[in-house]
Amino acid sequence: EWNATFEREVARNFVLAASYIGSKGSHLYRPINTNRIGSGLFVGRPGERLVSAASALTTINNLADSSYHGLQLRMDSLNIRNLGLQFGANYTWSHSIDNVSSLLGDGGAESVAGFPLDAFNPWLDKGSSDFDVRHRLVSHSIWKIPLAANATGLQRHVLGGWEISGILSFQTGQPFSLRDNRVPDREVGDNTRPRVTGLLPKVLGSEAIIPDARTPNTFLILPVNPVRYSDGSCIPGAKPFACQFSVNGPFDGTLGRNSFRRPGNHFQNIAFIKNFDLPGAAGREGLKLQFRAEFYDLFNHSNLYFKVDTGNISAPSFNASGGLTVPGVLASFGTPDRSPQEARQIVMALKLIF
Repeated sequence: EWNATFEREVARNFVLAASYIGSKGSHLYRPINTNRIGSGLFVGRPGERLVSAASALTTINNLADSSYHGLQLRMDSLNIRNLGLQFGANYTWSHSIDNVSSLLGDGGAESVAGFPLDAFNPWLDKGSSDFDVRHRLVSHSIWKIPLAANATGLQRHVLGGWEISGILSFQTGQPFSLRDNRVPDREVGDNTRPRVTGLLPKVLGSEAIIPDARTPNTFLILPVNPVRYSDGSCIPGAKPFACQFSVNGPFDGTLGRNSFRRPGNHFQNIAFIKNFDLPGAAGREGLKLQFRAEFYDLFNHSNLYFKVDTGNISAPSFNASGGLTVPGVLASFGTPDRSPQEARQIVMALKLIF
């Protein structure tokens, strides 16, 4: 790991900083199914396993590498023009690259349990990490509203002690892969991606997504062409994707790992605070009572989330108008994978400060 930071105070209580962060991982663990159906091809027994007396054999080796490079820009102010306002913003551009992001599937269903496309050439999986976020911006603020700076008596109690704080975050989407899960000799953990035979489609923008005709809150974000007939056989001349012939290759023209990006997201969390000086404590350090009203996802904004189970190019997942069911990558608003439904949450609390 290595890093370098340049920091400069450009005005009183106003700081700018730029950092470069880098890291490299070598010989990391990854699982490989070295006894896949058809692996006997390498010892002159096509259609059989490498070890014929055994089923799938998962071995753990150290054929995984990773790298990370990031540029971080930061701006902080502790008190803007003596207005009681603290403000900060952090922007990160980064790129994380590896050939596996999860050892045993702990990265989610899209990680395909960490198995490589080719059990004997794991470098074919080099690409953006499952968790790679290219752009991220986070800002925070605390404003102690100076309404009662010169007030006394009841006016000071009513107007004084107010604060507003907030955190806003914006980030681009993480990558995802497409799979072909109907390769004849495929086993559950095998990573089988389709072949590329034409110009790759692009993920649709938020204004161009297409609603599913039968399923509420389901939208097509990446159109995909059928690659197999209902009996599992390959469709000749399919474009821009075609089926994978075998888990043992050939892998010429196979779609790269994590070639597409899911939609980005943003969040807004705001808190309104009122501080009360308790009797006998005014004018010096003492007891205070604080009332907080915290709004998580203040505007009840729902982000668009990629549906992991629709990344299989050989299975129909999208219901188009007219009753036609076709493959396609889908997304839903406010339903992140393995997380609760997004919704505005309001928390009210009293805090005793002493």
